[in-house]
Amino acid sequence: ESIGIFWSNVIKVGKSNDKNEPPEYIVSATINKFNVLEGEIEIIKPDVILFLSGPDYDKHIKSQINDFKIKNYKDYNPREVVVFEIPNVKYAFRTYHPNKMNFLGKVKYNKIYSDLISELKHI
Repeated sequence: ESIGIFWSNVIKVGKSNDKNEPPEYIVSATINKFNVLEGEIEIIKPDVILFLSGPDYDKHIKSQINDFKIKNYKDYNPREVVVFEIPNVKYAFRTYHPNKMNFLGKVKYNKIYSDLISELKHI
């Protein structure tokens, strides 16, 4: 048996040499003119999606996927990691980008990744 793993950027065009969200006109163009995230999921049919976007991008993900729900994951702070319920996707999680994970400290990010990997062992 095999599983599918999907990797894509929530906002398809980013800022050059800067962190955080791109300017509003890029976000707006992505959502209004190039809203393909849900279509990518429908075509690829992944079993697992791991959004490494942090909580500030939840609104952008929600604006691109119909019937999308966010649920707490274990006893984690929802800013650190959550479960996304996405139609036809077995497992979907959102946590911080690896660069941000460094600020949480090695023990914390190792625990987050270990817990997520444990979830996926059941596939």
